[in-house]
Amino acid sequence: MSPAYLAPLLTAFGLLLIFISLLWLIDIASEFCDDVTPLTSAQSAQLALAAPYFAVHGFSYETLQGKRPFARLIIRCLLYTDWHITSSASAAQTLEWLAAKGARDSGQGPAASRPPCAARPVRGSDIRAVPVSLDYGDAQKIVFEPQREFRALLAWDVVRLVFVARCCASLGLIDARQFWDYVERAGRLASMHFGSWRGWADAFLLGREVWTGEADGGYRHAVQGLLSHPGSIWKRVGWIDATGAGRHSEFVFGMELPAG
Repeated sequence: MSPAYLAPLLTAFGLLLIFISLLWLIDIASEFCDDVTPLTSAQSAQLALAAPYFAVHGFSYETLQGKRPFARLIIRCLLYTDWHITSSASAAQTLEWLAAKGARDSGQGPAASRPPCAARPVRGSDIRAVPVSLDYGDAQKIVFEPQREFRALLAWDVVRLVFVARCCASLGLIDARQFWDYVERAGRLASMHFGSWRGWADAFLLGREVWTGEADGGYRHAVQGLLSHPGSIWKRVGWIDATGAGRHSEFVFGMELPAG
């Protein structure tokens, strides 16, 4: 390629680099003016339930927002495209659906009471078609086959509940009190049916595959890292600390579950 053709390309490339660098600097500078909410270690532990989503989407555990201002613009787009959340009202409707019904009970109630995201994808799998290759890891719990899909979809719902609630809180669609209320409800649901990160991870992956009809390598890789990497939040935080299982004395399937 002759220099006459190369010069405009180099100029355009240089301008693009300058533009990207300016955006990066503005993003970093805006962080100093950003009104963020620091998290305590106990609060970070409660967010560990949704760690697969936070790993895939690059959230930190230092602040409630988890991302710098520019990055939160992407979260706003995600809430709109994936969840049809555009206001506090639509945020509340979706979060209440996830907490009270979700994918595990999506066929119940009038359609008008369910958010648009409640529609099951056409490609969703039949639980009977999914190979029984996952180890729930809950040695002290008996998992009956009729309850397998419920447990899987419950984990899928609860992970999304914490993730979507945090996204909504970071954008001001719900306040901090509402956010921690949803996190507390998520912990209660999780502690009622699970007792380990391994069981939680396997059920989440199965629930996602059942609901979407596809296995996502990104989430499987994230889960494997959370279970095996010494520095992961699942290695640093115990199940009881994340779910508040010690505060809950619930009975499931006619037997009281151990806290740990």
